[in-house]
This record gives sequence, structure tokens and C-alpha cells, in this order.
Amino acid sequence: MRAGNENVKMRTAETDVKAYEEHRTHIEEHTAFLLSESVSEETEKRICAHIDRHKKFLKENDNG
Repeated sequence: MRAGNENVKMRTAETDVKAYEEHRTHIEEHTAFLLSESVSEETEKRICAHIDRHKKFLKENDNG
């Protein structure tokens, strides 16, 4: 549910990535949103950067 709310917010603003989030689930939800919705180039860049932050958390956890 949180990932869906973030998708809506990211149409106009950045949203934080929290350490406690289920990063794989968020990546899937954000990616599905990009594939199913028509978004501006700015929004696409914002969401892709957000996805990258989720991936960074996953990588840090895999190496820890």
C-alpha cells in the first residue's frame, strides 16, 4: 500500500526510501507503475532514482 501511495506522490515530488521497507516489493510496485501508467519524463526519472535507492538498500543488506 505504501508503494502505491509513493507512486502517486512521485508524480510531483521526491519520496524517501526507508530502511525498514520491503525493498523488493517496492521495486516491483514502482516498476509496474512505470510500465502501466503514462508519466512525464521528469516523473520517470524521479521514480527510477527512487528504485535505485531501494536497490542500494538491498545491495547493502546482501553484503552485510
